[in-house]
Amino acid sequence: MMNFRMTDIFYEISNSGDVRDTSDIITIVDMTDVYERSRLADILDTIKMYEPAIVGVDIVFDGLKGDTIGSERIAEIAFADDNVPIIWAKKLMDYNDSTNQFDRAASSFFAEYADVKEGYTNVMRDINGGTVRSFGIWRMAEGQKEYSLPAYVAAQYRGDAILAEAGANQSINYSDTYFPVLTPEEIKLHPELIRGHIVLFGAMHDEQDRHYTPIGRLAGVEILAYTVQTIVKHNGTKEVRAFNLWLITILLIWFFQMMSSLLQKRLLDSQRYVVKYLGTSGIGESLFRFFFIFFLAYVCYVLFVDAAIYFNTAWAMAGIALLGNARKWYAFIINIKGLNIKHKKIKK
Repeated sequence: MMNFRMTDIFYEISNSGDVRDTSDIITIVDMTDVYERSRLADILDTIKMYEPAIVGVDIVFDGLKGDTIGSERIAEIAFADDNVPIIWAKKLMDYNDSTNQFDRAASSFFAEYADVKEGYTNVMRDINGGTVRSFGIWRMAEGQKEYSLPAYVAAQYRGDAILAEAGANQSINYSDTYFPVLTPEEIKLHPELIRGHIVLFGAMHDEQDRHYTPIGRLAGVEILAYTVQTIVKHNGTKEVRAFNLWLITILLIWFFQMMSSLLQKRLLDSQRYVVKYLGTSGIGESLFRFFFIFFLAYVCYVLFVDAAIYFNTAWAMAGIALLGNARKWYAFIINIKGLNIKHKKIKK
């Protein structure tokens, strides 16, 4: 129950069509098969040449590797003071449950020497099923607030600052979107997909960096793309929570019980054999339950698609499904009470 989300079904429905909207603000450059830092530096230079709005690099350049010239080239790009902002990736590590923060962070080798902007790229998995439904805006690490790469990229693209009071998590909108993916060789062929766009530079086919989402397994850089798009377009889902959720759930179950009892009475009072049989056999109530849950799911889907409001119907559906057993327990308690009263009268 804790890992169940109707949004998974909603996203599956919205992504089931053959035609998907192509993102007009985000392009992914795939570097899966590129390992040399010199080559990576050349690709970044090519991307910058076509004047993207901002570049998000989903790679942590850990230490000085054997490719000394390549490391120097990467450092030059990091030190460069030009009109193309770059957000570099970092990893938060060693989460401490007692302090609710990470004890250390892994940055690229040049971060301590250059005034670069870094954002963490840790993907948040649901603790129950491993499904990625949200991304962190900020986390506490080493005693200070660290912001994520998607948060920095979106803020830079919009030209505003990340609000200090922003929520820690951002629900990801996985609505049907195709993000153009270019190989390094295709960059020069499609400059229109780079100029003025957000460019995310990362691996699309690294099996170590693929995660389960409501729409299937996605590369980490794709999850970053969906997160950035959600923040830029302000189309994250607002979830009905706490008191309102339970109040609406109880009212829905109560309403179903009242309508079900009224229907059952009408069926049993009918003079037609077939109609009365629907009442005595329980088939009528089962059909009503099916259509009621179907209608409830449909209303929630419309709310989700049109107003980005998510009402977790799992508890309401479970309550409606278990009403039959609840009635039996209620009848059992009433009968036991009646038997006790009758037994006392006989003893007197």
